[in-house]
Amino acid sequence: MIAHIELLKNRAVEAEAEGKIPFKAQENFAGYITELEAKKTDVQNAQTRTDFVTVIKSIKEIWTKVNLEVKYAAGYVLTTKIGETLTKADNLSARLEDEIARQKAAGKDVSRLEEKLNEFKDWIAEARTSYDSAKSAYASPTGFDSNGKVTDIRQAQTFVKDVGGYLREALKDIKKAFSTLKDLYREVVKHRAGLVVLKGTGKLTAEGNGRALLVGNITVNVESIKNGKMRVSDNTVVTTTGANVTQEVLRNGDIKYTGFDSATATGSNIKVVLSGNSIKLTAEGTGSAVLKGKGTYSVGNEASGEWSEAAELEEIP
Repeated sequence: MIAHIELLKNRAVEAEAEGKIPFKAQENFAGYITELEAKKTDVQNAQTRTDFVTVIKSIKEIWTKVNLEVKYAAGYVLTTKIGETLTKADNLSARLEDEIARQKAAGKDVSRLEEKLNEFKDWIAEARTSYDSAKSAYASPTGFDSNGKVTDIRQAQTFVKDVGGYLREALKDIKKAFSTLKDLYREVVKHRAGLVVLKGTGKLTAEGNGRALLVGNITVNVESIKNGKMRVSDNTVVTTTGANVTQEVLRNGDIKYTGFDSATATGSNIKVVLSGNSIKLTAEGTGSAVLKGKGTYSVGNEASGEWSEAAELEEIP
């Protein structure tokens, strides 16, 4: 028993040195070791059954206090860790919101991402409610003094039970939140496939077969294309070449072009969707592009890669 408390004391020393607990738990355990050492003499001096029962009862009481104080300290450490996890979750949520906003600006359907992010936030909010209850309990503990030492066994048992319940609920909700996060991350990766960000400092050059979406304050130059279709937002300035160019205004106001051999589209906050084979294009400005199909791209000396079959991209009717 004494050897075990010695181990607990050493762990408390480490926890205090690392700033995990703000009270001197090691001093509490050292005091119990001293008491138990004294109990050895009491056992040796016991003359009657009553004497033995009294000593054993006092030893059990010491052991009960030790266990309660271990749970108190462990609960405090866990409460702190949960608080740190919730802070990280908030920061992660903010980054995911930015990512979803970028993908939405790129013309992608992000309803599934928004749904999963809201689910993640809801679980984190549930966890925070339980965390706040535990944190509040430690701010005004019952049955323990400011150094985590038991002052009333019954009250301490109730405190440990209540806090343990709060922490279990918080951990359960955090587990569900991060399970949702895995699904969300898979969706983000799937949506992000083929995404190229234009920062205004490099020219996007792309060649391939498939579809391309470009949005932003950009100029898109389609050098050549076979069986091409192009749809642009109504604020886009377009020039085309080709003997059989057709132009159609769609229900949403976008303009659809077919039969062109080359084209240029330019403007602020525009959207350009291309589909066809043997596409050769360049784009300059600030915005983003999604390239779906088979092909290659480069952005100056900043980045290069391949078009993505996994990218989600609307078709041109």
